[in-house]
Amino acid sequence: MKSKVLKICRPFSEQYTMYIDTDLYGVNVKMESKTKLRWDFTVISISEEEIEVRLLLLDHILLYTDNPIVKETATMTQVFSRMYNELHLIIDQSGTIRKILNLHVVRDKWKDVKKEMLAIAERTPDIKNAIQLHDSIFNDESRLIQGIQYGEFFMIYFNKFFNKNLPKAEVLTGTNWFNTANVTWRYTYEITRDYSNSDKNIILEMKGFPSGVLGAGFYQRAYFQFSQMKDIGKLTTELNESAKYEIEEETGRLIQARIYRNEIADSDLYMKLTYTLMCEQILKDKLQKEQELDAHQTELTIE
Repeated sequence: MKSKVLKICRPFSEQYTMYIDTDLYGVNVKMESKTKLRWDFTVISISEEEIEVRLLLLDHILLYTDNPIVKETATMTQVFSRMYNELHLIIDQSGTIRKILNLHVVRDKWKDVKKEMLAIAERTPDIKNAIQLHDSIFNDESRLIQGIQYGEFFMIYFNKFFNKNLPKAEVLTGTNWFNTANVTWRYTYEITRDYSNSDKNIILEMKGFPSGVLGAGFYQRAYFQFSQMKDIGKLTTELNESAKYEIEEETGRLIQARIYRNEIADSDLYMKLTYTLMCEQILKDKLQKEQELDAHQTELTIE
């Protein structure tokens, strides 16, 4: 198979829905949750060096959790996400954000949210801390860009492989999924089948593993917070990422993707994340099939 470089090639507009399934066990804390996010993503113009895009956050909903603390955190997250619900950006072909074109709008939104938060901050110390943190971020454009870059949309849509000659293997520096220790990862990207002229979509599979043995230093940094409850020196962590993407080659438009991120240190110490990202038509097809299945099951029950 010939090598390919995935790029945003033509302007397009698409709506996306993402589901995030989280299964977390932190020794004395067990939590499962499901979150839904929706975006409207428009590629406005493309030049050799820059891509102008607009990203609108349409929904950010906690669909389910079995932990009341997560409900409280989700409410706060939804409030603060309002600052990022209308973004006009310049990015490059790898998906790296170069400039926020509507920076004044984003900062004005923060001023409005900050006023609301200050009104209740006296009763809630955690809100005071959140206000201080966001103040420092919104006064520093580079930190604001970093926050958007690490958000769910850019993290999943442009997941390491855009604007690279594929297939490819490479070593990258990142973190574990608990986000408590640095990890050197080895990633591979493979295009899994050839295409006829009638099928222009690329199927790409990505796999990531630590590039070497996880040493004692990793375990100390990664799980120090659990060291009073567990002998972290006896842990053997399974750490990986796998993903499958369908992308329209003609435009660079993502059709659908599913990403699995697992960090399993023990039976009571793990983080399992599943991201499912779908364009509007794929979501409609999925919901239609579910409705047809429900209707069929109802008919069988009646009979």
